[in-house]
Amino acid sequence: MAAGAVCVYGSTQTEIIYNMDDTYVNSSAGTTNYDANALSVQGANVESWFRFLLTDVTGKYITKASLYCYVAQLSATADFEIEETGSETWTETDLTWNNKPGKDLSMDITSISTTGWAYWDILAGYSSDFDSGLTYAGYAIKGGTNIRMEDKENTLGTAKVPYLNLTTMTPEVTADSPADPYSTYTTTVTFQYTTFDAGNIVNCSLILDGAVNMTNTTSQTNRTSKFKRTGIFPGSHTWSIRCYDVNRAAYQFNTETRDLDVLAKVEWYNPSSATPLDLGTAMLGEAEPTGSRQIRANNTNQNVQLTCSSGDCAVVTTDWSTTDMTSGQVLEADFNCSTATAGSYEAEYALTSDQDGTSDLLTINCTILAPDLRIDNVNVTFSPDPPSEAQTMTVTAGIYNDGSYGVTDAVVRFYEGDQLTGTQIGVDQLVTLGPGQSTTVQQNWTAHIGTFDMHVVLDPPTASGGSIEESDETNNDAYNAVEVSMWTLFVGNVTGWLVLGTYDDRTLIKWTVPDTTDSLLYIADTDSTIQFSALTAFGRDTGGDYMADDFLELDDTLNTTMFSDSINNTFISGGVPKSTRTFTVFGVDIEDVPIVESTNSSTFMTGILWDSSDDAGNGQYDNSTDEDVVFVTSVNKSKLGKYGIYDYEIKVPSRMKNYKGPDTQTVTLYSEIK
Repeated sequence: MAAGAVCVYGSTQTEIIYNMDDTYVNSSAGTTNYDANALSVQGANVESWFRFLLTDVTGKYITKASLYCYVAQLSATADFEIEETGSETWTETDLTWNNKPGKDLSMDITSISTTGWAYWDILAGYSSDFDSGLTYAGYAIKGGTNIRMEDKENTLGTAKVPYLNLTTMTPEVTADSPADPYSTYTTTVTFQYTTFDAGNIVNCSLILDGAVNMTNTTSQTNRTSKFKRTGIFPGSHTWSIRCYDVNRAAYQFNTETRDLDVLAKVEWYNPSSATPLDLGTAMLGEAEPTGSRQIRANNTNQNVQLTCSSGDCAVVTTDWSTTDMTSGQVLEADFNCSTATAGSYEAEYALTSDQDGTSDLLTINCTILAPDLRIDNVNVTFSPDPPSEAQTMTVTAGIYNDGSYGVTDAVVRFYEGDQLTGTQIGVDQLVTLGPGQSTTVQQNWTAHIGTFDMHVVLDPPTASGGSIEESDETNNDAYNAVEVSMWTLFVGNVTGWLVLGTYDDRTLIKWTVPDTTDSLLYIADTDSTIQFSALTAFGRDTGGDYMADDFLELDDTLNTTMFSDSINNTFISGGVPKSTRTFTVFGVDIEDVPIVESTNSSTFMTGILWDSSDDAGNGQYDNSTDEDVVFVTSVNKSKLGKYGIYDYEIKVPSRMKNYKGPDTQTVTLYSEIK
């Protein structure tokens, strides 16, 4: 309960009212007006008359009223009586003994024994005149011996003018407490006040929010009193004390208006908001973390609501509905942590009401664990890279678990092509990875000509998210492209020596060749028998004429027509060889041999020849007789090639090993050391 004090003090004022009219009348001269003379009183036959304009004293008490006159001459000590006159319509210039009004009330008798100021008490008459609503008050002085008093005309400027002296008091009520402004969490407030007044205060009221709330009808004059108000509704209020006094026409006076705030409070409870609410930890896809915290209201609170003010509001949610709470009521708010993505989450919930606008903030957190299997394109590697046709290539996949939870027996699947339209390679493999761990998985593949996207898929099928709930389902499919050329590349160095021998292979003389530049290397199917003296430029008949279809026929024989790097596509452009040169084969110049770069520069070139000794009689290469085909290159000693420094590069269709049977696995390399 809050208590305070209101003090009410009466203040006094002195007012001087100078007369409007003054004169005297004489019974022995009933029609004579004596306005031009000083005032005179002689027993009952000569009277002095006074008229005053009443001063407005609304809201005040007249505690003293006196008429003052200055006595200039006095014959002897005597008593002089003042009476209230019955009419105040006369003026000093027309009043005579014969037309003077009647008298209503004898108010005071003053004994005068010397000259100077004399006064008479007129309180009863003045108050009566004012309360009766009169505008003017009139008074007459009679009796005693002969005296002369100064009037307003004869004493003008001498400060001896007759006057009324009024002493008034104004009642006041001022609030001291509760303080202004005053705030409290209680709904019971005691308002204390003290009145001080010379009149009769009949009642005082507590004015709360502009309306009378409580009234004390006992006498309130000069006393301390209290109002005790219970159940003040939380919110902002104004208050004052209003008192009535019937002595002055039911005069009303108030204290100043003061501000009062009755505060309501809703708060997180047991424990308070100082302790965050931890909903706990759960695995993604399993039961979601939940929790609750109590809310307590210390006063009546309307529209108690929870608002997520910051953080992961979409993850941490509540089923709380805006509600009203009574004083002391405790309710429970439930919270839930729901998300499809693993991680640590935090949200801040503000607790407010219509009466309590100060947010009580509660931090709520939760953790969702999940594995995150990941494979990136750079984690898919090949060995060898590139492979040759029919060669076994090992696909290696680097697999990571970036998540916060482990996986057991996660499926790893390899594809030639994508997982929807491609062909699975091998069988499913299983991996077990803890959080933050990684591993590698390998699968062999037999290379065949073409360009292929080699996919590695984790926890397939990825379209449906697989069987493992992961924090990120978008990083489970990676690939790398491998290009298996129809060409096989041979690179290396050439060292040699020359031998002079006998017909039965006995060596007579042997010497080394330090520089094998311009030596020739030949490659043909192992099943071919080469007559080097019969070698002819491929694409030319034995007469030297250009035969454009030879390249297509060789592709047809090797079944390589469909490849983008077919023999025809590699050597021919616009129907003619891209380039040609002359090779000197065992001392014989062979012109117009079609050539191409063996790899990526003109340092090493590969050409094609055919063996005309196998011709069936038409003087040209054709796929009906399958004349031997020989690929040739010149040695270029210690030059930089695509894969390092060496002496030669030569490329041969990988299917040359199948050109003739029965051996379908090898080709043979021949050298001509120069």
